[in-house]
This record gives sequence, structure tokens and C-alpha cells, in this order.
Amino acid sequence: MFVAGSSTFTGSPKMEPENRLMCSSLNVLITGSTSGIGLHAAKHFYSLGASVIITYREAERGKKAVETVVESAVAMEGQSVMMLELDLCSLISVGNFCTEVKNALKSLDVLVCNAGVMGRPFELTTNGVESHFAANQLGHFILVRQLIELIEKAENGRIIVVSSGYYKQVTEMRTRKELMGLQAGDCLCK
Repeated sequence: MFVAGSSTFTGSPKMEPENRLMCSSLNVLITGSTSGIGLHAAKHFYSLGASVIITYREAERGKKAVETVVESAVAMEGQSVMMLELDLCSLISVGNFCTEVKNALKSLDVLVCNAGVMGRPFELTTNGVESHFAANQLGHFILVRQLIELIEKAENGRIIVVSSGYYKQVTEMRTRKELMGLQAGDCLCK
């Protein structure tokens, strides 16, 4: 785990101080926050005064994202940016990640399920699940199930699910057995 203490940054704020109180003392976790919409969401929540958890699969990308977020606004007292490793294609990684989050936080105000993969060739994860299904649905499902108690402890806990229009380009649909890495004769209820 890496936590960026924001007291060392002296850049100019992007928002007026009175507007930044909107999210002060909130904890926000964003999956897929090293680039794209996730990184922009992290910068925005941070600029509003929230403490942000960045997730990463590659440590260098995570560190770069933390630097980008910290440089986006002047920190408020007690505000931080934390980065934790998360691979939604690995059930072990999701479990370890949730344990770390539970140990680090008393409550979670906002969970943004943003991470996703697309355009990969068909392959099974180490858990035997098709990689798109594992990252885009199953991993987030397990993440929410394990962190729901922290979200319920927040005064106004929220879960935000980001989706893509990529589904419009699907030309064939895999069967549920295929998504779960099962063969024709295998039972789904194992």
C-alpha cells in the first residue's frame, strides 16, 4: 500500500475552498483509476476534498496516477490518496484487496466500479473464468459483496457502476458455461 500525504503539495487549487468542503472527510474507491474515466473521477473527487483510493495492476501506473491526482488540487487537512493493488481477474487479488481496504477504512462513502477490459481474445483466468466476464462483472460483484458493510457504515454510501457502449458491437454471445470455463457436460452448480 502506498499513501500520498498531500501536505507536501503546494500547487494551486482547482476549486474555491468553500466548494471543496462538499466531499471533505469522504472515502472514495475507484477501480480502473490509473487512466481514462477512472483517473479523471479520482482527480475530481480529490479536488472536492475526498480521500481517494486508486487501484492498480502495475505499480508504476499506480504511482503515476497518484502523482497526477495529488498534483490536481491543494490537499485539505486529513485528505490522502492511497493506492492498492487489484486484479479483478483474480479472486485471490480481490479478496486480498478487500481485506486491505477493510483494515484501512472504517467506512467507504463511494465505490466507483469503473475498471474493465475489452477486445481481448478468449482466454480463461487462473480461476477458470473467461477474462472479460471475470474483470467486468464477476470481480466487481465480489468486490461489492465484500465491501458492502463498509458502504453501509457510511452516512450516505453510494455505489456507482460505469458501463460502456461496447456491447453494441457484440456479434455473438458466449454461453454461461463458456463464460465460466466449463465444458459441455459440466454442471453449473458445482
